[in-house]
Amino acid sequence: MTKKTNSDYQSNQHFITDSLWVAKALMKNLARKVNRDLGDFKLQSLNIDENSTRKLGKNSVGVSNQYNGNLGKFENSQTGVFATLCKVELVCQVNGKLYLPKV
Repeated sequence: MTKKTNSDYQSNQHFITDSLWVAKALMKNLARKVNRDLGDFKLQSLNIDENSTRKLGKNSVGVSNQYNGNLGKFENSQTGVFATLCKVELVCQVNGKLYLPKV
């Protein structure tokens, strides 16, 4: 097992907060790769689905008392909406967004 160091944290933190990268360009690149891998559109399906994760505290972004489909009830949760392209057994996630409640 590899021990995480402070430098790993600092590198990841820099990438997320300070480095210059454009999400739109990344998604376009991903779309090109998915199209290359999946090929013929006649055999594909686009699936859009939400998924919720129960959260005990309120320190994560987007956490609120909202309906959690995995639990079948209202609970402190974080919810994301995901788009995937599927062809037979191959599934490629092409986009995902964190749902941010008004509260």
